[in-house]
Amino acid sequence: MRWRGEAVKILEVGSLVLFGVLCAYTWMVAPEWTVATVRLAVDAGLLAIVLVSLAIGRPFTLQYARERVPEAYWAMPLFLTTNRIISVVWAGAFAALVAADAAAEWVPTVPLWVDVAGSVAAFAAAVWFSRWYPAAVQRRALAAAGMA
Repeated sequence: MRWRGEAVKILEVGSLVLFGVLCAYTWMVAPEWTVATVRLAVDAGLLAIVLVSLAIGRPFTLQYARERVPEAYWAMPLFLTTNRIISVVWAGAFAALVAADAAAEWVPTVPLWVDVAGSVAAFAAAVWFSRWYPAAVQRRALAAAGMA
């Protein structure tokens, strides 16, 4: 991305590190991964990336939002708050994925399809919210400006 002149994003760097660590661990320790174990490791890593981005005050969604929102809005508290909320929703989705993966891995009565269905539902909800919420915030801001 840097070669193309694009900004390198927290999620992309974190994912590169995550998969590098998983690759090195697999090569050095040679564990036998189940589908649920791989999903658990990846989803837990993605959850960690999102939580770290929130903890350092740079929600991972900021970099994506700045590609779509004019720079004049970037310093506004509402812009940061909106991105923080969307990132928290993604953290919740990844937490749900981790819970579903853990259940599939460690609770023998939970079939893999429950993990997959729960994961798809959590992911779809986060995608939907990420599209809906900024538009809702924008409508409220415009309505408030019109009322002033």
